[in-house]
Amino acid sequence: MINHREHPNNLKTASPTADLPRPGASNRLNQPSSERLMKFSLAVILSAFCLLSFPLLTADRFGTYHDDSIYVATARAIADGQGYRIISLPNSPYQTKYPPLYPLVLAAVWKFTPQFPQNLNFMMFLSVIALLGFLLFASRYLLENEYISRQSLVAVICMTALNWRTMILATSIYSEMLFAVLTVAALYTAEKYEKAPNRLRNGIILGLLIGLAFLTRSSGVSLLIAVGFYFVFRRRWRLAILPVALASLFVIAWTTWCYAHRTTSDASNAAYYTSYLADMQSILQNISDRGGSRFVGLLSIVGENLVGAIIVSIPVVCLGLNYDSMSHLGGVWLGLGVGLILLVFLVIAAGFIRHCRRGFRLLHIYVLSYLILHLFWPYASYDRFLMCVLPFLLLFFITELELPISFVKLQTGSSVRRASRIAIAFLAIAFLLGFCFLLYTYATGVRRTLASLSTVAASAAEDSRLIQWVNQNTEPEAVLICYRDPKYYLYTNRRAISFSWPKQGSSWEGQQQLLHRIISDSKGRYLILTSTDFNHDYDEQLQRESLRSIIEQDPKAFTPVFVSEPGGMIYRIEVTE
Repeated sequence: MINHREHPNNLKTASPTADLPRPGASNRLNQPSSERLMKFSLAVILSAFCLLSFPLLTADRFGTYHDDSIYVATARAIADGQGYRIISLPNSPYQTKYPPLYPLVLAAVWKFTPQFPQNLNFMMFLSVIALLGFLLFASRYLLENEYISRQSLVAVICMTALNWRTMILATSIYSEMLFAVLTVAALYTAEKYEKAPNRLRNGIILGLLIGLAFLTRSSGVSLLIAVGFYFVFRRRWRLAILPVALASLFVIAWTTWCYAHRTTSDASNAAYYTSYLADMQSILQNISDRGGSRFVGLLSIVGENLVGAIIVSIPVVCLGLNYDSMSHLGGVWLGLGVGLILLVFLVIAAGFIRHCRRGFRLLHIYVLSYLILHLFWPYASYDRFLMCVLPFLLLFFITELELPISFVKLQTGSSVRRASRIAIAFLAIAFLLGFCFLLYTYATGVRRTLASLSTVAASAAEDSRLIQWVNQNTEPEAVLICYRDPKYYLYTNRRAISFSWPKQGSSWEGQQQLLHRIISDSKGRYLILTSTDFNHDYDEQLQRESLRSIIEQDPKAFTPVFVSEPGGMIYRIEVTE
């Protein structure tokens, strides 16, 4: 039965003949028992998440990526009264790349428990709390604003919570979970602000939430754009003035601070550490130096992100797949795998369009602005940035699947022709196989994540041996050149800087010149290599071999002083000019 009652948040142009019932309609049937069942299901899902994720709360995982140790290094600087600086780097520049809210939260933890690395577990636990808040707030937002039914909501929350990528981010020291809970709280407040009588208070809260989301991640500007566009598009632009103006103060303040404290260093990788815009300019300059134009370079970044971040990564993340899931496939199986990815993307896109036909609302505008913004994002880590909108992507996925499921339910209760029965049976089998496939991919992802702890422990043990040698055999003022530079700084109190190649790649000679320039700029004294360097980069094995080749070609500059299994090496740098 179609519910024709107009929701107050629907646009005037919404079609009264929506082809699916509004999710809230089914919620009114047996509401008390349905609500109790939903709450029980959510409690079971969140309990399962906590149980499965608990083994991941280990300090061995710290520093696997670069961002977590950067966050902790800047948090330590704030806690120690040194300001918002990257104190792990030789010249301790101000941090003008990552907004300061998340490091401020971590700094409070550091002040409360200043013993490192014991305080890492407390910082990780903050991400768990933020994830639980995100899921509970998302549930309330989607349900109260009739974006979804109770049954579908349980499926969305289950697929979000038990996704192995969610488990990793929610047990690590990254800003995604804090950003996600602030974002969904802002979306909830925005729709409440539109219809609540106490608009002044709600408008102020909304502006503060948008501003805090921006101060957590720069991509929060997409939320500011979405809220402003939403009210203007609905011809209620006066409502936008207060929250947009208040949130804009946060943007202006951070931008002004960044400009006033911008680094003047011309070091080879200063842009990578201190500015997204400078980093983008560096990437485009690298393309220009190789004979291309900056405009073509920008188009190549957008095109790469369109394919990698949207068409490929959205289905991969929603299905709980790994990027290398199809690397061992070939022939027909590879074609089927690619076909599955494209099919799921089309299902999600169709679900988004079908959902918009009920009324183009704030959630749709936000998802669009968020995805479009990341098309221009340099060094986009596709799966990581998608996790902040995963429940919404799954909402569109489930929405599109509701149509054939509803058709099957309707037809099984009536007399139908034989051909229709065959079609129904085919759909039922397809859904059963799809459910089994999802169960397999999610279970495999969780199992692989937990099994990776042994590899993580081995990598941490290798780092520990190298760190111990550095602490015992190097002078306190020595500068380290290593892949996980902020981690080594935190464990050794030696300033450190990373060796890194341009994203678009460069020749062997270019890499050699870059390494020597990094050493010269930082006055590096020791070069540290591990068996897991470049583990999360493109062509990791090729990059490791290229770096070792550069070192072997210049034995006078690099003298080996320590070897650690399985592939750790420390070189003393004899020539720094």
